[in-house]
Amino acid sequence: MRKPLALLLLTVLLFGCALKVQEPLREVGRTEHFRLLRIGEPMRVMDVSHRLAGSSAQAMTIARANGLDPQSQLNVGDVITQPLLPINTAYVSPDGVRQVQVLCYHRFSERRSADPMVVSRDAFEAQMRYLRDHGFRVVRLSDFEAMRNRRLPVPERAVVLTFDDGYRSVADIAAPILARYGYPATLFVYPQFIGGGHALSWRQLRALVATGRFDVQSHSYSHASLVPAAGEQPEAYRQRIQREVIAAGAVLEKHLGTKPRYFAYPYGEVTRPVVEALEAAGYGLGLTVARGGSPVFGSPYLIRRSMIYGGDDLDTFARRLQTLRAASAW
Repeated sequence: MRKPLALLLLTVLLFGCALKVQEPLREVGRTEHFRLLRIGEPMRVMDVSHRLAGSSAQAMTIARANGLDPQSQLNVGDVITQPLLPINTAYVSPDGVRQVQVLCYHRFSERRSADPMVVSRDAFEAQMRYLRDHGFRVVRLSDFEAMRNRRLPVPERAVVLTFDDGYRSVADIAAPILARYGYPATLFVYPQFIGGGHALSWRQLRALVATGRFDVQSHSYSHASLVPAAGEQPEAYRQRIQREVIAAGAVLEKHLGTKPRYFAYPYGEVTRPVVEALEAAGYGLGLTVARGGSPVFGSPYLIRRSMIYGGDDLDTFARRLQTLRAASAW
């Protein structure tokens, strides 16, 4: 009697282990153009995108390839298609060109402030809820770079969230709200500010990066204007630009362990020598504060961003979210 009992226990143990190690997504077929994935646990199409890309960037592509909606529920055992070589990655159509809308925030507060650069907690919460309820896809800045390099298609209503300077209120107020919605964001910081009275510390920046929702990029070294000052000699200007670009990146790498790839120009001001310095240093994108969306073609060093102000109501916020530029506008 002991042998059958032992065999039964072993079978149950092995079967239980097999259930525990079942993969959420398992590849069951592949060609040059697509692969087939078997669903190992209940999830939405949106969740598949997050597991594959770390964001919602692929949700619409996967949904369309399978005749589904990004919010469609998938069950254990379902097999879905993931396109590997998307067609028309720039999404140019007779209706126009899809654009990625990059939003720029600075500071946050518990209540509405007279300072236009400060957005209240309630306003920011309402804006993030608006993005969710109206089908916008909040993607990483690295996803946007991948779209520009044709490694990812441009989803409908794509939005990138960025925060300039490195204020402590980003961690205190914005970060918990972003966590509730599962939204990623990029912080552009400058070393001379970090650790100051209203600024994040390096420890806090590392903690934000550790959540997996934030990446930290360069906003120069001192936040000084990058256009030549009156009477500034060409060589002195070149050396100053090198410090603002190269030294800033070195400090960020020292404290955070990762070399920055993206640069936000202080006050949105940029010149040809600044672009040349970014190119030489290996930066992939340079971001302005010129309002409007950005298509995935054109200069990578003149990316537009729309500033969000504390006095903006939801109607104003919604007008900042134009992600399709009509053909008639070109």
